[in-house]
Amino acid sequence: MTRLQALIASIEQATQLLDTAVEQQRAMLTLQFSQKITTAYQKVSLAEKQIQVKNTRSPNC
Repeated sequence: MTRLQALIASIEQATQLLDTAVEQQRAMLTLQFSQKITTAYQKVSLAEKQIQVKNTRSPNC
């Protein structure tokens, strides 16, 4: 293998490692985003249920 071929192989390896790192980071961020959305949705749903319960207990209804 010539020096140029070895250099190209090293660059390709480094590129693969960087691509893998980027994919892992993207997956982690996607998971965190999904968890935050799910938590926010659950909080909103709970708040809506609490408002509904308050409205049914209210003497104004």
